[in-house]
Amino acid sequence: MDLKKSSITKIKIWWVISIISLISGFIYSMVMFGWGEYKSQSFGLLTPLLNFLNFFSAGIIFFFSFASLSYIILYKSTNKKDWIIFTIVFYIINLILGLAIIEIDSSNFWVLLIFPLIYSPFIYGFAIQAINSIFNDKFELAFHLVGQILFFMAFLYWSYLEFFVKKIEDKKNIRLIKRILLIFIFLMLIIGVKSCMSEF
Repeated sequence: MDLKKSSITKIKIWWVISIISLISGFIYSMVMFGWGEYKSQSFGLLTPLLNFLNFFSAGIIFFFSFASLSYIILYKSTNKKDWIIFTIVFYIINLILGLAIIEIDSSNFWVLLIFPLIYSPFIYGFAIQAINSIFNDKFELAFHLVGQILFFMAFLYWSYLEFFVKKIEDKKNIRLIKRILLIFIFLMLIIGVKSCMSEF
């Protein structure tokens, strides 16, 4: 009984931390940018939607970062969770890219370690711009709108499959779908991190 209560307590603590991290990233993005700067962009009636989606993308980075860290601390293991492994690999790639692109010394090395969190409000925007630059920036609005919606929906669908769908007959295919969604999410984040670092 004590073990069961302990397990339930850990789950509750993890959920609280995960939700708070998602909301914190959203708020952090709003504070970093400010509504005024977004309103000055010529996205017309789509501006509020793009604001929300862009702020939410920062929350996703916070979610994966703190949800993974808290899970490892609470359970002393990754339990082979794909999303935790993807997050760890993402931070390793972030470190490698940072060492290759940015001039870092021992005094500010810690900044590189948490680079995705510090610049989370900008990372997905940089990813969209990097992809759009391939087309000579001809489809800025379309890329912002479609890209943000796809990223948002990919995260929501992955969250639904990962945390809310319990009884699934075809588990192999579901796991494959979740991995594809994670690949898309983290690939965009890696592109954004690289593009953002290139500005330094």
